[in-house]
Amino acid sequence: MNSDGVELLRHGAGLLGLEIGEQLPQFARLFALLQEGNARLNLTALKTQEDIVLKHFVDSLTCLRGGTWRGR
Repeated sequence: MNSDGVELLRHGAGLLGLEIGEQLPQFARLFALLQEGNARLNLTALKTQEDIVLKHFVDSLTCLRGGTWRGR
């Protein structure tokens, strides 16, 4: 994930009232693994960095705004 992807992720998280900090390396690794796996198995129709960041990562963060998850 390049700097544009990182900025998009941080911006999207910020709109949800969340901050991406120490989790950034995990998101970057997931991005790389998703692209690698998608090349072999067609895991998702989303191909662009922008689509992956917005529709997989930022969308997944919305569950944290629901108030039902009790993670660490």
